[in-house]
Amino acid sequence: TIVAFGQTGEESSSFLSVLRLLKGFRVARVLRLLRLFKELWLMVRGLIGSLRVLFWTWVLLAVIIYMFAIVLVQVVGQPQSEHVLDVGDMSLTVAQLCGNVPRAMFTLFQLMTTEGWADISRGMENLSPGVSFMFVFFISLTTFAVMNVVVAAIVDGVVGEAFAVDHDCIHQSNEKRKESTVTLYQIFRKADKDGNTVLSREEYTEILKDEEVMGILREFEISPHLAAELFNVLDYDDSGHLDPKEFVEGCLQAQGEARADTMIKMHCDVMRLSSDVASAVDSVEKYFAQRAANVALGIDIVTRAVAARGPMAKSF
Repeated sequence: TIVAFGQTGEESSSFLSVLRLLKGFRVARVLRLLRLFKELWLMVRGLIGSLRVLFWTWVLLAVIIYMFAIVLVQVVGQPQSEHVLDVGDMSLTVAQLCGNVPRAMFTLFQLMTTEGWADISRGMENLSPGVSFMFVFFISLTTFAVMNVVVAAIVDGVVGEAFAVDHDCIHQSNEKRKESTVTLYQIFRKADKDGNTVLSREEYTEILKDEEVMGILREFEISPHLAAELFNVLDYDDSGHLDPKEFVEGCLQAQGEARADTMIKMHCDVMRLSSDVASAVDSVEKYFAQRAANVALGIDIVTRAVAARGPMAKSF
């Protein structure tokens, strides 16, 4: 136990309470960093963000309760102050329930929570007919209307924080991708020794011997084994070289050992298939274009032949 010199026991207890509070803040910071408590921290941020709305909601509730308390004191509290009502297991006088405004406000707060409201309503209805309708209206206004506004404010705060967190994550991901793209393009330019804006197999193999480049690829979670095989995978058109787009996008998609053998190969297979389909479509277009040209030529020949035979038919 830590006790400061010259302090009394009460002062030492207060000092220790402050230390525990500071330690609690440190624990809260640790919990914030743990991904396991991400949802919990999201709820806390949502509650903090909705404090302003909650404050004004409770101000509105206080005004409503105060107004109904004045009416309750005037209608029941003062005229019927000596009567006894059975509320649950207790017997309370009307004066204890609503003899003055503060007591009436506490009773109305209890009604708002629907705790024993039926006993209070029935008991006061016998003393002042019609007061139960006021209680029903009060509960409808506070419990079913204003309190739902409180819930809506909290939910809106949490959802807003969730959107903000997602937006921040997307922004950070986009910024990281931009930085990665710039870094990979710099590697491409460094490897392109002849400056022809394409990377040959020899240039790619040579750049992998650079320790600085391999260190950067390791930061991208590209292992040396994957880096050695990456050229064959990315060269889906078998051209023997890579352009900047193929190299950068391929390295970005190759991050992580788990995705290296599946996603990137699938992507390159799709690109190969797309290239084959494009070639097939081009061949079909050329074929039909040639056929159309032949048909047009045949029609022209027939038209000329018919036109040439026309004067001969007239001479006979």
